[in-house]
Order: sequence, then C-alpha cells, then structure tokens
Amino acid sequence: MKRLYFITLGLLFIFNSCSEFEHENLQNLEPTEKLYSKRFLEIQDQNLSIIDLDVLDNYCDLRSILDANSCDHRLSAIKFKLENKQYHLVAYHTCPDFRGVSCYFRSNFISIYNDSIFKDYKTKFSIDYLDKKIDKLVEDSQLSYNIDRPRNNLFFIDYPDSTRISEVKITLKKLFEANEELESKIQKPLINWMIFDLNIPPPPPPPVLPDLE
Repeated sequence: MKRLYFITLGLLFIFNSCSEFEHENLQNLEPTEKLYSKRFLEIQDQNLSIIDLDVLDNYCDLRSILDANSCDHRLSAIKFKLENKQYHLVAYHTCPDFRGVSCYFRSNFISIYNDSIFKDYKTKFSIDYLDKKIDKLVEDSQLSYNIDRPRNNLFFIDYPDSTRISEVKITLKKLFEANEELESKIQKPLINWMIFDLNIPPPPPPPVLPDLE
C-alpha cells in the first residue's frame, strides 16, 4: 500500500513538472513583440551601449554598468523582456565621479525609489499611484507647453543595490507604458527622460537657534 502511495506521488510530480515545462516552452515559442521608446528610436544610431537586464541579477549589477558607461562618456540603453514583449529605452545616469550640479530647466519630474513615488523627503506613494501622477504631468505639460521650448518630463529611478532585477523590470514596464500614455494624451512633441539617479528632495535645514546672551 505504501509503495502504491509513493508511485502515485511520483506520477503526479512527473505530470506536474511536464505541464510546467510544456507551458514554459509554449511561452518561449510565442513571438516577441519589440517595443521602443521614442527617445530610443531618435538616437539609436549613436552607438548606444545596450544593457540586457535579462542577464543581470540585481540592481547593483545594473548600476555598475551604468557607472562605467557614463564615466566613459557613453550613453546607455536598456532592453528587457517581460510577458513576451521586449522593451527598449534610453537610460541616463550621472557618473559618480562628477562633482558638478545637473540642472534641468522647465521640467516636471517623478522620483521613484524602491517602488515608491516620493513627493518630498517624507511623503511617498505606492508605484500604483503612477497613473494619477501621469495625469498631473499631462495637465502641467498642457498648461505650460511652448512649441519652442517643450517642457521636459523627468523620471528619476533608483533602488537599493540588493533589489532583484525582476522587480526593476516591472517598474520600468510601468514607466514605459506611462510615457506612451503621456505622449498620446498630449499629442505634441515631448522630451521624456529616464534618469537612473536618486532624486528625493532633502529635509529642510534645522531652525536657527537664538543666540544665548
């Protein structure tokens, strides 16, 4: 009886493993739709250094490559596959050796750190709030649009080094789709930037204490 029990368990395990293997193979056989950001298409002939996220393990791996490319004055692009779609986008990043100040004039921005959208140093929202933030960008862009100087929309992205690259890919997919939505709603030229740097407004300085007499 015990032998029959183990045989049955073994057959169930084999059947389940074969089903999962077949499902994975079917997914791999499905054609991959390639999607490109508008910025990627505009500058793809400029010898971009393309980083394949699918061969990386964590955000530290990505940051190391971005550091090396930016310090070598090379512009990075990112590609990754998710749900049988392959996404391509341009990744801006500041070399860690840079000692200047990056200025972004006439810009709206969204700062994302570890799957949270930060309004300031202490106010944050879930990444699921991204749709509402995009609607606000649409409103701001329409109000301030100037055909000679279109407003920049900046998406700052950063994660702890140990974050799995699979989590980063999900956020990038949401941002890619948000960019597409933003451009389709505005129906005018826009400059959308994906910037892989931390950009959370710092806390205010402490109040000045009165002089003691």
